Amino acid sequence: MGVTETRLLVRLTAMDFRMMAIEWDGVTNEEITKLKDEIASMILLATVVEEEVRPELAERGKLAYGRVYIPDSVQSHEYILGSFGSFPPIGKHKLEIPSSVYGCEAENVTNVDYQGSMIAVMRGNCSFLSKALNAKRFNAGGIIMVNNEDRLESPASGLGIDKNISEALVLSLKSFPIITFANTSWSKLDHTYHANLKAGVTTYIDMVPLKCKTGGICAPLLEEEKQIQDEVSWGSLRVRSSGTSGSEVRSFDFLTSNFGGQLPTHGPIHLISAEPRNGCSPLQGGSDEVTETDAATGALLPSKSSRFAGLAVVVDRGGCRFDQKALHVQNAGARMVVIVDKDDNALQRVGGMQPESGFVGIPSVIVTAVAGEHLNKVLTAAGSDTSAVTLEITPARDTTGADAWIELAHTEWSANPEQLVMQLEGQIQKQTRLQKQGAGSGEVIAWLHRKLDKITNKDKKSIDTDGY
Repeated sequence: MGVTETRLLVRLTAMDFRMMAIEWDGVTNEEITKLKDEIASMILLATVVEEEVRPELAERGKLAYGRVYIPDSVQSHEYILGSFGSFPPIGKHKLEIPSSVYGCEAENVTNVDYQGSMIAVMRGNCSFLSKALNAKRFNAGGIIMVNNEDRLESPASGLGIDKNISEALVLSLKSFPIITFANTSWSKLDHTYHANLKAGVTTYIDMVPLKCKTGGICAPLLEEEKQIQDEVSWGSLRVRSSGTSGSEVRSFDFLTSNFGGQLPTHGPIHLISAEPRNGCSPLQGGSDEVTETDAATGALLPSKSSRFAGLAVVVDRGGCRFDQKALHVQNAGARMVVIVDKDDNALQRVGGMQPESGFVGIPSVIVTAVAGEHLNKVLTAAGSDTSAVTLEITPARDTTGADAWIELAHTEWSANPEQLVMQLEGQIQKQTRLQKQGAGSGEVIAWLHRKLDKITNKDKKSIDTDGY
């Protein structure tokens, strides 16, 4: 019975009910009243609600290109839709990587249930259609197929080519999201997923379709998707060291690499120094010395005996490219790279070159030379005790600190001392105003004061760079 009919029924009088119940046996006034009360209680909250019309949802479903965002990651990942299947749903979704990374074989156990998770698999060993059907069989919410080349290529169903593939079989995946990555995204997904798995943390992703305009500018259509952080550009690195004189805590800014995976934000991570310190060759005691490889992917397996396994590793800037340092640290089984800048320069984000940077799955951050001096001091005091120094990584949710550092790095500083002083004082005022607004960086201000000290010979060594 509809709402309208039910409301009409409630308006009936006792006489109306008596007339309707003329053939009922033994109907009393009390029973009619009780019936009316029951009906009234059932529709007391019944209202007609108009569903919100969002035309952008229909347009979103037609967008073939987008990006996948991993929370607290230094890099996002391009995708395109498959030629069959559906577009990605709105919101965060759990990521799973099957034990069979190609997604071609039935799992070894029969009770696997991915419960709506997105499944990431590598291209190869079977058809795209088989991978998608296997994922759906185990209740996945969709599938990410990672290409074996550094390019985006839309997966095809094989309909019209393979006579064993029917239209009905392909249509069974009509509402099943299917997207594809280039091969350089695999290492980021794999390292992030397995590091989180080891830590007992679930990996989530946002799949955001993008509308691109002339000039290559792409942006989400939905307001809620515009609010998602695409990547982390800077943050705070809190260093805690313990020794005979007690515990010491210092905080420093970091800027991130534009390649790599998710920052370790779910708890403290131990810190160790690289050997060699510049990280330009295989680390001593790391898994570069092990020849065992993953049978499925061909990737070098970190040695379980590696003393760098799961740690943050400090390397000095210089001697080779950043991506080469990161690969050596990654191959040693480490979780992240901390690069120490030289000559107290203004920080800039760390870049890499293809193809090496494409296969770096761990994140890198860079800190100032002043921060590096403190790291060297506490690591030297710790000696061989790898548990003595820990880091806590706090990603910034904006770009104001990174913007400030990069602006300083690209500023054309005057060679005239008087004009240089004016430049520095102007920047100090600007950054101080920004910090009072709850943005920017305290360490940027301290850096500017250090530069000013060299010119004016003022003693400002007491400036506190903590607490931002």
